[in-house]
Order: sequence, then structure tokens, then C-alpha cells
Amino acid sequence: MNFEKEAMACFPKEIPGLPTQLKFGDLNDIVSLDSSQAGFQDSPWLWGETWNIGIIPHPFTDVFAEPGLLANAQWLFAKSRTDYFCDPWLVENESEMVLFYERFNRKSGRGIICSAFLRRGTDGWALENHQTVIEESFHISHPCVFNYKERWYLIPEAADSGSIIIYEAVDFPFHWGPGKVLISGFHGVDPVLVHRDGFFWLFCGNGGTDHDANLHAFFSNSPFGPWTPHLANPIVTGLKGSRPAGPPFFFTGKLIRPAQDCRFTYGQALVFNEILKLSPTEFRESPIMRLSPPSASPYPHGLHSICHSGELCVVDGKSFSAIKRLYGPSLVRIRKTKHWWDNVNV
Repeated sequence: MNFEKEAMACFPKEIPGLPTQLKFGDLNDIVSLDSSQAGFQDSPWLWGETWNIGIIPHPFTDVFAEPGLLANAQWLFAKSRTDYFCDPWLVENESEMVLFYERFNRKSGRGIICSAFLRRGTDGWALENHQTVIEESFHISHPCVFNYKERWYLIPEAADSGSIIIYEAVDFPFHWGPGKVLISGFHGVDPVLVHRDGFFWLFCGNGGTDHDANLHAFFSNSPFGPWTPHLANPIVTGLKGSRPAGPPFFFTGKLIRPAQDCRFTYGQALVFNEILKLSPTEFRESPIMRLSPPSASPYPHGLHSICHSGELCVVDGKSFSAIKRLYGPSLVRIRKTKHWWDNVNV
């Protein structure tokens, strides 16, 4: 994204034709486990979650108008017992589509940031020249990538470091300099950046609390800070629609913030919120639609990131499966609920 040309170039320009109501995809059966059952068991088997990244070769507006297109996503990675792939972030640079994503390793319990060129082949879209681009001693994920004054930057989730960190590309997209602290002492989860009314805004969860159920905002005159916390932090609370789910975008002059519905399981579905009021002292938003993964998808149990560039849309999808325990205890994040199907309306 280039803030000099657009407020957000990951969703370049306004997106026309977004419907005011969503045609719901099928809601999916979610494995019902309480917290005492969700891992840390003596059994060699456990319920595990697997994420994959899907390419939808349709404009963003088509996906909103016909959510069934999600079922036709081309999934980019083969299922693996050791790793899964999520948090896609798609950018265009010099006519090349570049995909950034998290690769999570079950043995280490940590994610790393990878990137690859996304190119069309005879059998559809394929990733070429996969490379690890950022790896730390702590877990990192959710690469928020943007262009500012002809330089590329990346703000990942680095909550385990205790700070929000920014990286600058040395040779885009594969070589990055060392991370620098943007906000110290705050465990920022899934940070996203947007420019609105003269301010840069950084939205993220607070990993020091229930990071699925809160949203914090910081504002600055520069993407490099200094950053001031919003007076009303946390500006959003609750499991339905707090945690970010990809970059905010503009539609008919309205600022839309994708968020996660985590009421019953982590990353169960997407909620799109229209930001109605955004200032250093006030914040107000309202949900306008909800998007859940269709049951026909091979990843029918979750959907927690969406991004777009040009005629392509990228999402990530989740499936639950019984996996043989390889590395010891592993906790599957499933919300305890008596009836998960209650209160599903936006």
C-alpha cells in the first residue's frame, strides 16, 4: 500500500457495488470441546487445526456478492503434519503479485514470515521462489505490508516480544533489515494500518488480555510514530468482531474494517464493520455483514483473514482433524459454549 497515492493500496481505490446485506454461506458444525478437553491429554491423538491459504480469481466485489465463490478457492499448500499456512497479505510491485504469509511450525510452536511470487500457470495460480523473510526467536505472524515514500515496510504480529515492531525492506520482497520497536511494552496482536483524516491509525488486539476480544487503536502523524493510544482503549470489546482480519479498506467513501468472529472458535468467520466515527477521542463502528466459510470447502471450520489486490482475493481457511500427537501437548483454541449455533446473526 502506498499512502501517498491512496489511504490503502492493498485495497486500492474505492470498491463499488458492495452489497448492503450478505448472502450467508452455510454455517458449519464446529467441534464442541470445553477447555479441559482441548489438548493436554494423555491420548496420542488430539484435535488439531490446520490453516491453508486460498486464491479466489475474482474481484473483491464478486466474493461479497456471491460468497459461494469461497468454495472454489484454489488452496496453495498441501496439508502437512508439521506446518500450516495462514495470514495472507497480497501486494503488487512492478507488475508482480507478491504474497506474504505466516508459516507456523507445530514443533517449535512459532511462526515465521515467508513470501513468494504469485504467478498464473497452466493449472491455475502457483507460488514461486518461496523464501523465509523474517524469523525471530519468538513467534511472529500476520505480516502487514505497506509502501511509504517508495520504501516497503512490514509490521508483523510480534506480541510475544512484548512490543510492536517494524521492518524495512533492504531488497524487496525477500530481504529485510532488523526490526525496530514502534510501540514498546504493548503486546500487539494482528496489527493493521490505515490513514484517515490526517492521522495514521494502528489497530490491534492486546495480547496481555483476551486478545480475541479487544481492539486497541493508536494514532500518529507518521507511520513510524510516536504513537498515542486512543483515549477510549479498548475501543471495541467482545468476541464478535474485535480482532483484526486483514487490512481496512474504503468503499463508497466509507471505511470498512474486517474483523474476526471468535465467539465459538478462534477465527470462525469474518465480520465487516463500518467505521462511523474515528478521532483521537471517539470511536464508533457498526457491523454490516458476516462471511462464513461454506461447508463445501475443504477448510469449512474457519475464515480469519482476507486481502485483495487487482482481480485477486486471498483468504485463509481452517479445518479441524484428528492428528497423531507428534511433539507433545498442543492446545486447540475452541470456545466453550453450550449451543454454538445461538446468536449467529450480525
